[in-house]
Amino acid sequence: MIANSHYYYSDAGTFEIREGFPFPIPRKAIGDGARVEYFDYVGPALLIYYSNPTPEEIANVKDNFVYIAMSQIETAIWFVFRLGEDVLDCPMNPKYYSYDLRRFPLASIFKIYLVDTNTNILKAMRFVPLPTYFQKHLKEAVEKAYQSKITIAQYPALMNFVESKYTTEDLFHNAQVKMAAESEVTLRMKQEMEKKIPTDQFLYDDELDIYQLYIARDTVECGSVEKIDDLLWSLIKKVGFKGCESKISIGFSGYMGDAREVFEVPEICDFLHKLDEKFPFWFYVITLKTDCLKTLTYCLTGAEMVDYGTVKRDNVRIAKFMENHYISLNYLGEKTNIDTDPVSYAVTDYYTKEMLEQ
Repeated sequence: MIANSHYYYSDAGTFEIREGFPFPIPRKAIGDGARVEYFDYVGPALLIYYSNPTPEEIANVKDNFVYIAMSQIETAIWFVFRLGEDVLDCPMNPKYYSYDLRRFPLASIFKIYLVDTNTNILKAMRFVPLPTYFQKHLKEAVEKAYQSKITIAQYPALMNFVESKYTTEDLFHNAQVKMAAESEVTLRMKQEMEKKIPTDQFLYDDELDIYQLYIARDTVECGSVEKIDDLLWSLIKKVGFKGCESKISIGFSGYMGDAREVFEVPEICDFLHKLDEKFPFWFYVITLKTDCLKTLTYCLTGAEMVDYGTVKRDNVRIAKFMENHYISLNYLGEKTNIDTDPVSYAVTDYYTKEMLEQ
């Protein structure tokens, strides 16, 4: 998220942080460089100090793709950032702070500030939403740091050891957890496109030969599934169950820019649980041409993102989910005299190839 200003709350008072104005956070070193600070409950901040930052360096902060990796070595939490072409590594020691970071809630945002060392003027700022799995790893790392027997006096020696043993690339590639945030240009483009997509109605996709339904965020958050259930049955009434065979895809609108995966959003999972109680025939109607069935399965079985691109699945719950929906599929076949065996085989093949073998 791009921001031009925001407020910083501390024991010393409330300060506004605004692009083009002096940066109010005191410096702890002289010259160019970067460090990570944790000065409010929202989350950590990357402070970058460059002498007369170039337009490219400003764009790296404001507009480019961002990767953040985190490792922990004893009490040190080590971050590596890729901001466009810039690569920075910065340690953070929770024991340095006068306040206990363990009392803070899960960090939701990583703030990035670029300051001109010549003038102390803030040249660029950006807020990067943290995925749920990254928030949890950071919270655990902070707790582990406090439990470490390494003292503040011993910390410089630990830093020297890490810097002598590992390169920045080593720290990035061997990180315990990673995340990525799209460029702001790409995100803004997607958000504008998302606004143009009709919600809470079926759209026919000629290319994929499927019926696409985008459910509005407001619909999800109101918690009522009757409207979507009615839409499903109206489509079935119009084209018949046979006309919906493996042709329905469901997505959600209004979450562009949210760092969470669909199955990490509690409101979406709750909504789908309610909808599933009313309409359990997903195996027959859902398309296998997209990741829709996988996402639906994750939402309804408590899957958890534990790292960038890595999902922790509850295979017991998935097996139960599959069993219940095979029963619904067979029931549908009996009531409609439709041969559902080909669909059953296709769904089994989908789970085997797309999920169970991963």
